[in-house]
Amino acid sequence: KGKGKGGPPPPKGSGPPMEKGGKVKGGKGGSPQKLRLGRRFHWEGLSSQQVSGTIFDVGPDGWPAPCLDAGALHGLFADLDGKADPVSPLMPSTSKHLARSRSASVFGGSSRRASFARSASGIEEGVAPITVFTDSRAQHVAIVMRRIFGLDAHAEHAEKLAAGLQNMELPKDMAAALLAHDAELLELLSTAVPSAEEASILRAAAEEHGVEVLRMVEQWCLPFARVRQAKALLRALRLGTQAACLQGSIMTRVSSWSKVGQSLRDSTALRQLLHAVAQLCSWINSAEPGVESGFEPSSALGKLRQFRALRVDRDISLLHVVLLSAAEGDLAQAGKLGRDLARELAGLADVAKEDLKQLHSAICGFRAEADWLAAEALQATAPEDGGYTQEARTRLRDMFRSELAWRAEALEEAWSAARSDWQVTLAFFAERVDASKGLEQSAECFVLAIERFKKELQDASREVSGQPERFAQAFRLPQAPISQQPSSADTQVGGALRSCGGIGCDSRPEGRRRSISERPARSSLGRASVSPRRSLVRVPRVSFSGQQTPRPSIATPRQAKSSAAPLPPQPSADTSAPVAVEEGVFRGDLRLIATC
Repeated sequence: KGKGKGGPPPPKGSGPPMEKGGKVKGGKGGSPQKLRLGRRFHWEGLSSQQVSGTIFDVGPDGWPAPCLDAGALHGLFADLDGKADPVSPLMPSTSKHLARSRSASVFGGSSRRASFARSASGIEEGVAPITVFTDSRAQHVAIVMRRIFGLDAHAEHAEKLAAGLQNMELPKDMAAALLAHDAELLELLSTAVPSAEEASILRAAAEEHGVEVLRMVEQWCLPFARVRQAKALLRALRLGTQAACLQGSIMTRVSSWSKVGQSLRDSTALRQLLHAVAQLCSWINSAEPGVESGFEPSSALGKLRQFRALRVDRDISLLHVVLLSAAEGDLAQAGKLGRDLARELAGLADVAKEDLKQLHSAICGFRAEADWLAAEALQATAPEDGGYTQEARTRLRDMFRSELAWRAEALEEAWSAARSDWQVTLAFFAERVDASKGLEQSAECFVLAIERFKKELQDASREVSGQPERFAQAFRLPQAPISQQPSSADTQVGGALRSCGGIGCDSRPEGRRRSISERPARSSLGRASVSPRRSLVRVPRVSFSGQQTPRPSIATPRQAKSSAAPLPPQPSADTSAPVAVEEGVFRGDLRLIATC
């Protein structure tokens, strides 16, 4: 028989090729037979030559062994021939994407014929008014005009504003309101100004039928239809007013992006943690010195939480090991390290939400608006042919020089400096810039990876600080004893109870004694249901003179009732001395005194 076809080729990324006998060829960092934990931590490891001059540059000797107990790490994370306990599945991260849709009604079109429609409603003196706008468009114009001029808006108000717009000078009684709140009303007015086709229809209707036959909405828009380049003039006024605010907001975003890069490079806590990650993961992969001296942070930091223990305590992950290793096994220092990282990278959360591509588009848009204003100021078309007046061109030129030109240059210089700074930052952290993504997207991926790592490390730090016994036992760490200094009241009550030899006193040897505060509290179910009257016992008097009476034998109420023999007489004590414990004290009262 023939040998037949061989098996299918192994899938891509399935691991090193197999040799005869089932052995795996040695790859980067050693074969699985030599791995210390029987499994590999997958990351983008970098050699000592690749990390030269970066945060991982520690010399040719590489990283020393971790300071934690190797036996404890092996007992938690080692994969013993597939006999490990199943790892609990991780909860997939979900994200919600919100979409917004905008609907806008556009009047007219290239195929629409200009016509005048007679409205059946609004008949005044037997004449139906002429309408140019659709109902939705007319409603929008009415809302805008009443927002600007008030509820008693008239056509005279629109004519006054259109006359000032012609020469780029707003009326004095309207300028303050129109330019307030970064020219919000000017931006709103630009949506109500008629377009070129609407303006031609309005002018034709007014010339043919007169202004009186138009509706009030059309009468409000007619003065702006007679102003050439009305939309462009409003746009220029809005740019001149909003230039300072717009440039300031963009500059703040660029500055925040630059400051975070400097904070990342100066963070001492982040440096310690990244060094601990490189040290541990190269030790897990059994890498030779200089083979895996560093790594790309975006390729490894998100996998630390997923590398979980296979036995004992499966909620412990490699992230806890990194934290304890960076703190050199000190549980208190581990909690402080998480707080230091949050303090040093306080502004990282806001920058992680930044869309750098949109930020760059905003800077380019500001430059485009400035260039448009400069081009409009250089137009030489006469006003009767649809151009600007000489006063308007002068005003446009001055506005470009005083408000937009230097601001656009400042934004471009800040953006260029920020990009150069982030090139240094990514190179310092050995983060590769993907040619297909570009610098901005590569920086976004890096910042997101560091922000997620910061949040996960804070959670791990809180777990270590809140449960020190758990991690001290799991990693065989020395735990400092907790010193509890008793108060003076506890000392007096405890001494009185020990001297009385009665309830609350422990007659066992010194090595086996426990104080009342150390004894476990009994639950209410374990107590005998005896009435307080029957639980009364007699406690001998004890003086502070050092004399002590022998402890009498105490019988239960049932034994006392059945027994005819009386209790032995108690020797008399010195009644003149002050008494520490009086007769007739309840058992619960003594317990309360000892607890206080």
